[in-house]
Amino acid sequence: MERFYFYKKSNDRSKQRKEGLVNFELQALYCEDAYYAQHRNTMKSFSVFDQIKMFCSTKDDTLYDFSVETGTDGCQGHSAKSVKELMDDRLKFNFNPISEKEYLKLRSLALRLLFKQLDRFTIPSDGNNEFFWQNNSFHNQWSFKLMHTNHLYNRRDYEDDFIRYLQERDLGLNDVDIPEYIRLYIFKPKRDGWFKSTAFSISSHHFEPSYQSCTEAVESLLLSNCKVSNILPHQYERLRNIAKYLMYEFSVYDIEIISGKQNHNVTVLF
Repeated sequence: MERFYFYKKSNDRSKQRKEGLVNFELQALYCEDAYYAQHRNTMKSFSVFDQIKMFCSTKDDTLYDFSVETGTDGCQGHSAKSVKELMDDRLKFNFNPISEKEYLKLRSLALRLLFKQLDRFTIPSDGNNEFFWQNNSFHNQWSFKLMHTNHLYNRRDYEDDFIRYLQERDLGLNDVDIPEYIRLYIFKPKRDGWFKSTAFSISSHHFEPSYQSCTEAVESLLLSNCKVSNILPHQYERLRNIAKYLMYEFSVYDIEIISGKQNHNVTVLF
């Protein structure tokens, strides 16, 4: 099957590079012939099978935001019905076509920076740290979230007059930050070795809002219909290592399923 690779660079790349910031997006799609019942015609059908969004600093260990989705199921499709439509749409959103070799080189860079950032993370020494885990895994999938909160009174060094002003109006200082937030969702591979879908993201407090309390943070970022466990630091580290292993194991670029010649028909009923 035909594959298409795209790269989106930051609009401020020159300025960010001077500041040690790396920021770009990658997207890969494959194409199949599909019969559209509505049009009564065979046209192209495009599906995203790999995409990465990344932002991190090579100078600041607390500044990072990574998102990875890969696999033949679970990722979104694209509405284009022809290669020209796909190219026009991607260019409109500043995605430039690149070769598979260039794509894999940039993908390798993004993942290398991701795991380097995971290794560099340290728990803040100031303030009160709490750790939360929410597990929604089943026999055929891993699905869990890890969240670390840090409460430090008046972390932004507000003047006393401004603090009294907030207290008089019953307004909080929003002193609870999220040093790290990990979300992971993986369909376990079948016996034949094909993995269906992998999606994970990890971000630092620069990319998450601040909250008035840990309770507010938990209610905002974790599911209300699934149990949330308050865990100890060593448990957080152990679960974090498990998440890191799963990210490494299932972030592989695997095109075995879509690399061969198409031997089936796809029918789109709209």
